[in-house]
Amino acid sequence: MCTGSGNYSERSPALVAVATAGTLAEARIQAQDEFRVDFWGRLFPGQIPKPVLPELLEGSQLNLEGPDLQVVETGHTDTQGTTALWVPDIGLLVSGDASTTTRTCT
Repeated sequence: MCTGSGNYSERSPALVAVATAGTLAEARIQAQDEFRVDFWGRLFPGQIPKPVLPELLEGSQLNLEGPDLQVVETGHTDTQGTTALWVPDIGLLVSGDASTTTRTCT
């Protein structure tokens, strides 16, 4: 059970969550009461907070005080609208649940 209170925007008002168009579309679907309460609420009663939707990411890269992060839309993996982050400067892929069995080195 989660013991924290509030969401990221309440704890850190300067933070801005962003998402690609595909991820934002999926987030809007899962934020609807029919999905959030009827599906997740049955699995985790009393633990699902009201959603805070991210803003639309303009462009396809982010900079967090270091190398640029390239946002890669991977489409459908475990859900629709999945994305990954690629950091070419250090050869890092942050892919969450998405993975591949093919290895390509450049």
